[in-house]
Amino acid sequence: MPKLHFSLYLLFCLLFNLPAPGLVAAELALTSDETAFLAAHPSIRVSSEQHWAPYDFIDNGVSTGYSVDYLQLLASKVGLELEFVQSADWRKLTEAFCARRIDLIQAIDRFSLDLDCGIPIEPPMIREAVQFATRTNFKPVERLEDLFGLRVALYFDTETTRWFLDAYGERVTPVFIRSPQEGLRAVAENRADVMPEFGSVLGYYVNHEGFSGLKIEGYLEEIGLLDILFAARGDWPLLASILAKAQQAIRPSELAALRERWLKAPPVSTARISGVELTADERAFLLTHPRIRVQNEQDYPPYDFVDNGQPAGFSIDYLRLIAARTGLEFEFISSLSWAELLARARAGEIDVLHSLLETPTRREFLAFTRAYVKDYLALVVPAGSLIQNFDDLRGKRVSVLKGGAAASAIAREHPEVELVAYASTRALLKAVVYGEVAAGLISQAVGTYIAEQELLPALEYRHLDALDRTARPWHIGVRKDWPELLSIIEKGMDAIPYMEVAELRQRWLTHNSHPPQTLILSPAERRYLTQKGRLRLCIDPDWMPFDAIDADGHEIGMGSDYRALFSSLLKIPIELVPTRTWVGSLRKAKARDCDIVALATPTPNRAHYLDFTQPLVRVPYVIAIADRRLFIEDFDRVADQRFAVVRGYAVIEDLRARYPGIELVEFPMIEQALRAVLAGEVDGYIGLTAAIGFAIQRYGLVDLRIGGRLPLDSQLTMGVRNDEPLLRDIFNKAITEIGPRERDRIYRKWAAVTQERVLDRRLLAQILIAVALLLGLFIFWNRRMARAKRETDVALEQLAQAKREIETQNARLEQLSTTDTLTGLPNRLKLDAELAREFARAERYGAPLAVILLDIDHFKEINDGHGHLVGDQVLIAFARLLQARQRATDRAGRWGGEEFLILCPYTNASGALSLAEELRRDIAGHQFAEIPGSITASFGVASYRPGDTAVSLIGRSDTALYRAKAAGRNRVIELDDEASTRLD
Repeated sequence: MPKLHFSLYLLFCLLFNLPAPGLVAAELALTSDETAFLAAHPSIRVSSEQHWAPYDFIDNGVSTGYSVDYLQLLASKVGLELEFVQSADWRKLTEAFCARRIDLIQAIDRFSLDLDCGIPIEPPMIREAVQFATRTNFKPVERLEDLFGLRVALYFDTETTRWFLDAYGERVTPVFIRSPQEGLRAVAENRADVMPEFGSVLGYYVNHEGFSGLKIEGYLEEIGLLDILFAARGDWPLLASILAKAQQAIRPSELAALRERWLKAPPVSTARISGVELTADERAFLLTHPRIRVQNEQDYPPYDFVDNGQPAGFSIDYLRLIAARTGLEFEFISSLSWAELLARARAGEIDVLHSLLETPTRREFLAFTRAYVKDYLALVVPAGSLIQNFDDLRGKRVSVLKGGAAASAIAREHPEVELVAYASTRALLKAVVYGEVAAGLISQAVGTYIAEQELLPALEYRHLDALDRTARPWHIGVRKDWPELLSIIEKGMDAIPYMEVAELRQRWLTHNSHPPQTLILSPAERRYLTQKGRLRLCIDPDWMPFDAIDADGHEIGMGSDYRALFSSLLKIPIELVPTRTWVGSLRKAKARDCDIVALATPTPNRAHYLDFTQPLVRVPYVIAIADRRLFIEDFDRVADQRFAVVRGYAVIEDLRARYPGIELVEFPMIEQALRAVLAGEVDGYIGLTAAIGFAIQRYGLVDLRIGGRLPLDSQLTMGVRNDEPLLRDIFNKAITEIGPRERDRIYRKWAAVTQERVLDRRLLAQILIAVALLLGLFIFWNRRMARAKRETDVALEQLAQAKREIETQNARLEQLSTTDTLTGLPNRLKLDAELAREFARAERYGAPLAVILLDIDHFKEINDGHGHLVGDQVLIAFARLLQARQRATDRAGRWGGEEFLILCPYTNASGALSLAEELRRDIAGHQFAEIPGSITASFGVASYRPGDTAVSLIGRSDTALYRAKAAGRNRVIELDDEASTRLD
């Protein structure tokens, strides 16, 4: 092109805002192949969905929405023309894309497309959370579990729906829809209970379509925040790379303008993600800052280090919890020393620092969150060292971490000590071990963790008041010019449940010998305890070593240790309410005379007046038998015998539920129960090992022994009154704070009292036997080996039996959940699932499908004239008749009341009509033994047509049934749009 002509062309491009060839390639650093691709493909075909606002929808025949404008912005940067291929059927768009009749598919998530036929373009356009639309007067739906048992509006024949039904289909009732408007209308009209969808989509239609009486809440945490992105056709990788470069060229102001136009109005009063409410500025910040740079030290375990090339540690996991609740994405910067990380943060090259003390110097360039963990600084010295404090370190060398905040404070306060800086905590610690320094200044948790990893010689720690023995609060530091990031992180911190933080502490900080002295409670929880002033405790007064009341009226046993711990942690007195029996304690709890019940096992009956915490300890149930009886290898084989239990114990409900035929004899106290075993009044006593062992010693019942184990465990919890729900949260926090090690120590402390005494007696018996049978040692050894083999064989058989029982129980549960208990036919839940499956097959493959809805005529008169018991027998007989007459491929079930539904796969309308007519004649000619005379039924038939939904198919059959009844009953009617066919 001549220079003048080219200059005029450039001027034309500038005047009309068109990208000029060569300038695009230069600005985006396109390769020669990419530039050639643009020249060969000036226009590309893009999918456009009819109903998915605000991202991708059709308005007056024009494709529009956030995603469409975003693509237009990309196209303007590379000189592409976009040709939108519109359709109301998402499935047809994906098929066209995979068939390469569409070049670019927009607004997809990881469930929406088999990416084998496309190339996803990174980074994502936006990230969104799936929320729930329900009626304002409906119960809260805030997480996945809240959907179980509800009618859930799901898009027909989409990958997301298939994933959801495969995972949870048996626990919900699907209501199939084809658009967001249809789903919201179904919820508003009470045809569905809830609709899961991206929050922005729900919000758009609620705000723009005039839906009233709906609310949007919750967050589907199981899938997290989903990336919404584009995909280029699989044979065009150059298109994917060009658009990826174009995304990098989008300016923050351009993104903000798009969001202002399409996503400004949140779906509810505020944008909420798993309890985190974000302002418009905060949401805009997330959009324009897809990745946040965060420090990752190489070697500061257990807080922050690199493990097999990946960031690890308490602080790393804590930041990941924040990210999961806010939508932040963290990029961890490794391979730098602490001093280098600080320098990068000061220069704005790192956005977030953590595991950080707040100092005046750091406040110059960082803003700090509240403290999220407390660390304990100490002097580490070789084992046996005489060094106790800084007075002993005069003139000596002390290792410190280079750049650490504590080093400068020690230098000011103790100039007589020579500080030696090391680049890593591991080098600092080894300097102490190798004698390069007299002591080191280090976090005890870090020092202990590294010493165990490196198998270093024994070290000791000195805690000094001068080093703030109460702990060092650690914060997260955020660059000062990003206040939105600080507020997002703090909101994420507030949204993390206490239990999750406690689990992190137990995982990473068990090396720290200074657990918090005060429980972290919410303001509401503290107000509650202050108002209570004291807590009243009920216990089992005769259940040693777990709990008991001694002759002086004091609590003894494991419960007494827990009572002291809880009182110390909660800073509130816990007063014992005396009772004479366990049943008496439960009565007081039911009457609200006590606030908490110690070491209680959850049962359905107790749940009427108690809530239960997480378990303090889990112990198995065993059987105490007389010495003369044989060991019980399989309890299932003796479950029909007589067993003693203590009245009111939870095991009674468990046993009667698992073994309906078992005969239980209840005693008020364990002593009477065990004496009944010795007297032969019962075959054994069922209880816990430690309690049985203690009672045997206490009452001298030496002719009893443990004779077997049940396939049941007891979960000992704290029962708390259920009319004050804060109490359970408070005690759950306290139990978590105590930790599994301390709980195990308490159990072993009290259980050992029993075990030691039993062990002494057994040891004496073994010595006597050994002396008497010294000459028969060889025979004894052989018998012992044989016994071990038998016990191993028994254990293996018990394991196999347990596995078989679990499989059988699961099968029973599945059958019970999907079977009508009266007739034995599939129930409504099962029929809905079968209908969805068959409907999807008909939709996808065009296979014929028909449904027959039938209703027993004048059934109310049968109930009124003969009674409901006779009516039930008629329903049972009617169901048997249907089962006998249905074909192998049909599925008959009880739809509700006296209505039954028959699914007829691979059956057209005429075939279904013939089947229904045969059934009608058979029913009319059948003599039901339960009543005189005959019974008739009316039938409605409908068959699948393109464009149907499961709801519309059932609706037509229901209309046909109604017409059959209106026309005189005892007839079959098939309904379509033009006419109805009658057979009678």
